[in-house]
Amino acid sequence: MKYKWAVGLGLALLSTLAWADNAMSLGSVGDIATTLSTVVMGISKLLFYAIIVCGIAFILGAIIQYKNHRANPQQVRLSTPVIFLIVGIVLVGFPLLLIWLGMGQWFGF
Repeated sequence: MKYKWAVGLGLALLSTLAWADNAMSLGSVGDIATTLSTVVMGISKLLFYAIIVCGIAFILGAIIQYKNHRANPQQVRLSTPVIFLIVGIVLVGFPLLLIWLGMGQWFGF
């Protein structure tokens, strides 16, 4: 238990070295750039979907907070579910708006 962080750091270092060895075996700078661009594209897609999931979670949280407000208005202020709903709509709407405006190439769509 005492050296748990050292094992994690060692595994991270080994995986980085293995990736660097694979990148260096590609040959040219263009191949390395292509590999990096696919990795970045995958990370951007992951962030895109994570933002949408967070937005849906905020919207569901707003519904739950509103139900709590209906049960006991003095315990939960009305501003809490309203703010949750606004944040959820923004989180869900912003990535979809980018795709609709044609800027989806940033996310690989």
